[in-house]
Amino acid sequence: VADYDDLNLTSVVCRVDAGDRSFLFTGDMEKKAENDLIAAGADLSADVLKVGHHGASTSSTADFLTEVDPVCSVISVGEGNSYGHPTAATLERLNGYGPVYRTDLLGEIRITTDGVSLWVESDNGEPEPLGQHLEPADVVVVLMGDQDGGQSFGRYAQ
Repeated sequence: VADYDDLNLTSVVCRVDAGDRSFLFTGDMEKKAENDLIAAGADLSADVLKVGHHGASTSSTADFLTEVDPVCSVISVGEGNSYGHPTAATLERLNGYGPVYRTDLLGEIRITTDGVSLWVESDNGEPEPLGQHLEPADVVVVLMGDQDGGQSFGRYAQ
């Protein structure tokens, strides 16, 4: 949307649509780029938000969250990181937008959809249904983050 000097602002932002569900991956995007996307009229609405910049206070502004309006969020962040991510301010802003899943607490997080329902599971827990069960052949899987704060995603039919 704009040219930036700060590399965090040049993060690739990717929205993945699967049926009636959508996922928004924001990399290390910060407030300025969020505001530029809003001003450009980008469709930022998504059911699942990968929170920007590991939950830093410079990302996931109130205006941005209003535009996205996620059902749940994932923060990819390393346990005990020296930056103090995610910040209390970011967690407070996410309050009211459904559950927040953190890789520092849960390990790898997998969000699964058939295009209608969502399921969340992690290395440290059983699948948590956010919808009714459907046959595995109908499922698309999106992988988001790991305990060390690495970020990746893949989309494939099971």
